[in-house]
Amino acid sequence: MKKLLLSILFSSAALGLQAQTYCTPSYTTGCNVGDDIDDVYIGSFQDTGTGCTSSFYNVQTSDTVFIQQTAPTAISFTSNYFTQYFAVWIDFNDDGDFDDSGEHLWSSPTNAWSTTTGSITIPSTVSLGSYRLRVRSNYSAAITAAQS
Repeated sequence: MKKLLLSILFSSAALGLQAQTYCTPSYTTGCNVGDDIDDVYIGSFQDTGTGCTSSFYNVQTSDTVFIQQTAPTAISFTSNYFTQYFAVWIDFNDDGDFDDSGEHLWSSPTNAWSTTTGSITIPSTVSLGSYRLRVRSNYSAAITAAQS
């Protein structure tokens, strides 16, 4: 079966990797009001107890996640502060953003106090390779595809 290699940038309001230049998240409240990602589980990958940083985001460019194409992959996120909404994007065309059609893979439909779970599926049309992945959290409202 085909496997897709994803490298991750982990951020308390965003996650990813690649030589491409990506925007730096800008937050005025971040952890001060609960926009925090503490645990990330994607398939067998886990990054736990990340807490919060002074810039309100955390870049983990050394992490690698292997995801099989067309197979639903379980995802799970927790916050150690308030209820959160979460969302996932992958920059499949390596153009330095998460704005293109098909790059937004999932948004949580509700905010949860503890663990939020879901599933992502990598389309068979995506070329095998390494891509940047972003995860974002938000306290006040559901996250749309355009809010990467």
